[in-house]
Amino acid sequence: IDRRALGEIVFSDKGKLAVLNKIIHPYVVNVISELYQRSDREICIADGSEIESSGLYKKCDNVIVIEASKETRLERIMRRDGISAQRALSRINAQTPYSKKAIHILNEHGLKELYAELDKAYAYITEVKNE
Repeated sequence: IDRRALGEIVFSDKGKLAVLNKIIHPYVVNVISELYQRSDREICIADGSEIESSGLYKKCDNVIVIEASKETRLERIMRRDGISAQRALSRINAQTPYSKKAIHILNEHGLKELYAELDKAYAYITEVKNE
């Protein structure tokens, strides 16, 4: 699959994005659920931009949302995918906002700061789980 071409199609047409999501989301949720069921780990992590809209959050005890400002996300997407600001913005605007119930982490700085915030979230999750 040419991901760049597919992105240009679906991120400029909400109807086409909805069709793609209806195809992809059930498959992804099933694969992640199967991996979790086969795991012997106490905590499993699923990484994805559409955990809430796919319904995967219903299978999670906790959801951690790592966010950045719109400007930072725009810059990162343009650099990562080599696309224009307009195309990157259409991807950002297509994302589903996350529930306020999630644990939110702001990722505006480097990995060291992000890891420190993730450590805090992990400590909170394990503390609540053990209560």
